[in-house]
Amino acid sequence: MPRRQLLIFTISLLLLTGYFSVNAHPLAQESSASADTNSCYKRTDNLTPFNAPPFGERYAELYLKASDYYASGNYLLAFFYANLATKADLHPADAYNLKGRILLTSIEDYELALPSFTRAIEVALEEYRYIHIFIRGVVYQAFEDYERAIIDYNDAISLEPRFAYAYFLRGWAQELLGNFELAFSDFEQAVTLDPNCKVEYVERGFYYYDASNLEVALLYFNRAVEMDPTNIDSWVWRGITLDAVGDSESALKDLHYALTLDEEYANAYWGLGNALFSLQHYPQALENYLRYQELSGDYESAFVLDRIQQINDALGNSE
Repeated sequence: MPRRQLLIFTISLLLLTGYFSVNAHPLAQESSASADTNSCYKRTDNLTPFNAPPFGERYAELYLKASDYYASGNYLLAFFYANLATKADLHPADAYNLKGRILLTSIEDYELALPSFTRAIEVALEEYRYIHIFIRGVVYQAFEDYERAIIDYNDAISLEPRFAYAYFLRGWAQELLGNFELAFSDFEQAVTLDPNCKVEYVERGFYYYDASNLEVALLYFNRAVEMDPTNIDSWVWRGITLDAVGDSESALKDLHYALTLDEEYANAYWGLGNALFSLQHYPQALENYLRYQELSGDYESAFVLDRIQQINDALGNSE
């Protein structure tokens, strides 16, 4: 089997079999689930730009046996054959990576597995070293060692400046460290290199909004507006978030602008109701909540029903 195919096989397993799931970060948890829909996670074919010579038959046989046992959950035999494979080729980087994955999966020992990923870098062919540096960065990131992950992504990018996925994951690591501007820069470089490596800023804003991290949510909604001013959700949710942080006047501007994009967008009226309620403009707030109900068909939202009741009480209405 050509080295190129085995590299693809190795890195595909690493990226698509759930190692990010140990990371509490939701984007990481979504990575394996998103693999079928976002081809950024699957485009491992662009990680090996050169045609490499084939492996020796003995190495290929041992490596594939180890891979098969690993896939079937027989980690003892998988480790046995992976270990043999490391001694059967001059550049057995893939076998060392497989040893590392086996150790992570079977005994979840990060410190014990790490030397295998490091050894893979040391024995890799020069033209593939950036891939193995990247893989170790993924392992660091999966175990929340974001600073070292970023160092490895930096090194991988220095060797292969068009490595979109390295920018993409470095952006995640920067986000997890709270370096949002650096994260945005990396996300945008990734999508420039590969349109499949796209971060949905509105969705990231939703996540932080739901987690009550409103300041960070606002950063993402601001970026969403900048990147695509025609996306109505960017304006609506920035408006909703602005109201939630106490800037209801600015919220009204965003929400009114959203209605210029679609005057029947229900969530814009919900947001207007919130902002007007915050400003104690109760008749206008009531009008917008009722419009939201009419457009959305949602007459059972406890939040909206409670707001309507509060408004009626404030206005002295009997209903």
